[in-house]
Amino acid sequence: MTWPGWDSIEEVKRIASDAEITAVILLIVVALLELVALLWKRREKLFIVLALVALLLLAGVDQLANHYNHRKDLLYDQRENSITQNLQKKANDAAADAKDARSQAKDAQRVADELKYANAYRGLSSKQREKMLALLRANGPASLYFVTSPDPESQHFFAEIANVLTSAGWKLEMHPYNWGTLETYPAGVQVWVGDTKQAPRGASVLQSALTNIGVQAPGWNFFMLEKQDKFALYVGPKPLQK
Repeated sequence: MTWPGWDSIEEVKRIASDAEITAVILLIVVALLELVALLWKRREKLFIVLALVALLLLAGVDQLANHYNHRKDLLYDQRENSITQNLQKKANDAAADAKDARSQAKDAQRVADELKYANAYRGLSSKQREKMLALLRANGPASLYFVTSPDPESQHFFAEIANVLTSAGWKLEMHPYNWGTLETYPAGVQVWVGDTKQAPRGASVLQSALTNIGVQAPGWNFFMLEKQDKFALYVGPKPLQK
């Protein structure tokens, strides 16, 4: 059974209030009937019966008021919980949106950094050049071949390194024609030797100088240099950004 206005907080409040007012009125009626019964002896029984009826109605109305008051408290609690849940949901949604916005901003910054890195040419700072020049001069000049990939960025970076090498008295020679043409160009800088376990002293000096200025230049066994006391500097495309 569904009570009237049971799911409406406004209706429940109104019915509870009306029941409380009715209960007060019935209480007054009971008191008046009992007083009349005391004063009017000839109708005493009638008024006592009427007072009992009013008292029973009072009990019923009081029970009804209590019932609706409990329902009112429950509806208030439900509404407060609903409001709290809605606020929490909005806060969670806002936090999720903020997280997504931060993630999108981070992705956008990453893409921008990648584009900036991809479009920027490698180069040597003045400090790198000075340090590399000092290291090369301290260990004497040497003669080496050079190989570069054909892209402009690699050519530019090779020119930066070659400028320091020639300033230190090192001699650069174009690789022999019998080496042919590379089908693919590995990324980064490499020092090519006939045998990395028995590399010429100049190759070790060059590799150490590049490493000391922050340019990774791993050694690479190249069969065309086998049984030769020579080595080569290879400058390939810029490595992908990590």
